[in-house]
Amino acid sequence: MAADKCQKMMVTATVIVALFLAACAPGISQQNRSLVTYHDTFDQFQKQADRLIGEVVLFGGKIIAINNHQEGTELAVLQLPLNSRYRPVSSDRSEGRFLIVTDQFLDPAIYARGNPVTVVGELVAVEKRPIGEMPYLYPKVTARELKLWQPGEGIGPRIRFGVGIGATF
Repeated sequence: MAADKCQKMMVTATVIVALFLAACAPGISQQNRSLVTYHDTFDQFQKQADRLIGEVVLFGGKIIAINNHQEGTELAVLQLPLNSRYRPVSSDRSEGRFLIVTDQFLDPAIYARGNPVTVVGELVAVEKRPIGEMPYLYPKVTARELKLWQPGEGIGPRIRFGVGIGATF
């Protein structure tokens, strides 16, 4: 009887640990993170992007525009700092903008303006485009892995413990 109780406690503990580890998992695969060759800041990257063609980067931010073409989709992204799980963190500070291109169709209703994304991809070009009347150099990254973050995902552990009666409104 004591052995059964101990075994149930071990199973429960194992499940709790597994759930906790799953909640802490980053949104970008280890396989793609291991391919990243550029590890400096986005600001430094942007200053020398034309010399870094071919580098594999990991950046994130919020979508500011989406364009679908015959060949795929292009996202314009406002760069934001990333947390330890590689999710963009809301901030009043950005080091610039960049483009993500993919050969897949991304639905604008899902990849909507303001949604956070993280990408691992290769820098393939630097394109000059205007922001208003100001010319701006956009690093263009071809996505190897693109993560669209859901609300609340990647922010903190999703496990909560409590005792008693509670209500939410």
